[in-house]
This record gives sequence, C-alpha cells and structure tokens, in this order.
Amino acid sequence: MQKTLYRVTREDQKGNAHYTVRWSPWVEIEKYTVLKSLPSESGILEIYEKKGRLLDLKDRILAYYGGIRNTLLELLDPDSQREYSGKTSLIEGNGFCRFSITPHYQELADLMHFYAGSPSSGRFNDIFVFETEVKSILRADKDTVKLTLKDLY
Repeated sequence: MQKTLYRVTREDQKGNAHYTVRWSPWVEIEKYTVLKSLPSESGILEIYEKKGRLLDLKDRILAYYGGIRNTLLELLDPDSQREYSGKTSLIEGNGFCRFSITPHYQELADLMHFYAGSPSSGRFNDIFVFETEVKSILRADKDTVKLTLKDLY
C-alpha cells in the first residue's frame, strides 16, 4: 500500500472532482535543505516570503518536469535562465515553501485552475479542494536536518 503522506488524492463524485491536498511541513528555502528534503517528483509547490513574523504567499508553481526539488533549485540558481520576480529574496534566505506530490499532470492542471484560475483539464464540472497541513518548520540552521526523504514517504 502506498503512503499518502504529502500527496494529492482525488475522489470523483457526480462529475465533480474532490481533491485532498496534504501539504508538507514548511521548508526553509536553503540549498542544502532543498537537496536533502524535497523530492524529485512532480507536484504543486507554494513559495512564501518571510515578512517579520508572518509568511506571505508569493507564488504557486506547477512542478512537473524535473520535479519539485529541481524546480526550486533552478529558482535559487542566480545564473539560471528562468525568470522569477522573487529570486533575490529566495537567494537571500527569506523564503519558505511547502509541497504536495502528484504524478498526474491533469491533476496538477485542475489544482492550478482552482488556485490560480489557469485552464483546467476539462474533465470535471466543478473542482473542490480540501487542504491539510503539518504545523512544523524544517530549517537548515540546525546541526542535523530532522526530516529526510525517507520520512516523506
């Protein structure tokens, strides 16, 4: 049986899609933490910027080719060709992210339609999303990173 930790699940009911998005713990965006803790699987990625004691949602990114880890590493790379308006803030270490995994591009399209109004897969009349989250933060400034890839699955 496959674990559903930090994964997107879907139930179809009467032509409607009911998604459950299980968000990962908050991950401090730092190269070492990203390499050790984020999967190279497709999914949805939310990027937040730290403003005082609050986290401000900056972007939701559909990470398909290359997966979540490589997408975020590309955003962190100052020499990358990929344009991103918050790149300076991420490189300075003011960013946090969380993710949820799904291998299906059509599900990612449906979720991005729900969150951002982009085109959906067209398979369903309505899309409903229920979110669950873990109230913890994974930081790079500790002696050891508590959460590893094997903990995510």
